[in-house]
Amino acid sequence: MINSMSNILVIIGNYIDLTKRKKNYFGLCPFHNEKTPSFSVMPYRNIFHCFNCGAEGDSNDFLNKLHGKKK
Repeated sequence: MINSMSNILVIIGNYIDLTKRKKNYFGLCPFHNEKTPSFSVMPYRNIFHCFNCGAEGDSNDFLNKLHGKKK
């Protein structure tokens, strides 16, 4: 399991391109098809959230969901 103090930007950035907007980083959600980025990474809270499909969590949740594992 990944340490909760791991840098969520580095982990998620290995899978999707992220662009900084103010305090958050945005990219295309890997969990559904979209053309406009709705996937947000909030490094100051160490979480991600997709405003379209509702996926959210920490870096462990991201990797588990991406690789089809359940908690």
